[in-house]
Amino acid sequence: MTWAVIIARTFVGLVYLVLGLDYFFHFMSMPKPEQPELAAKFGELLFVSHYLAVVKVFEILGAVNLLTGRYALLGIAILLPISVNILLFDVLLVKGFGAGYVLVPLLLFVLFGYRNAAKPVFDGTARIG
Repeated sequence: MTWAVIIARTFVGLVYLVLGLDYFFHFMSMPKPEQPELAAKFGELLFVSHYLAVVKVFEILGAVNLLTGRYALLGIAILLPISVNILLFDVLLVKGFGAGYVLVPLLLFVLFGYRNAAKPVFDGTARIG
């Protein structure tokens, strides 16, 4: 189980690191996929408003945390909401299979692997101070 979690953590970290860095440095040439009109407009808005640049910075930070393993839970906390948004984009706008269908289950699996360290997050008796 430990190796499976490490492999999943590394895979997700590499995906986000490569795609996050590619946004800024354009070292990969990928064709633009055909998308429905609403999905294309939404993507264009994210790009033009520079919102996507901020998301890509968080993707890189989360990826580094996952790849080093030092702050893996912080990496999961950063990347899981991004992955859920990618999944929602795939389900609601693209209406087809996309990266979110792979990334969300993998991150949930990694979170399950760190379940003992993450228990305090789900403790209903937490108090201030």
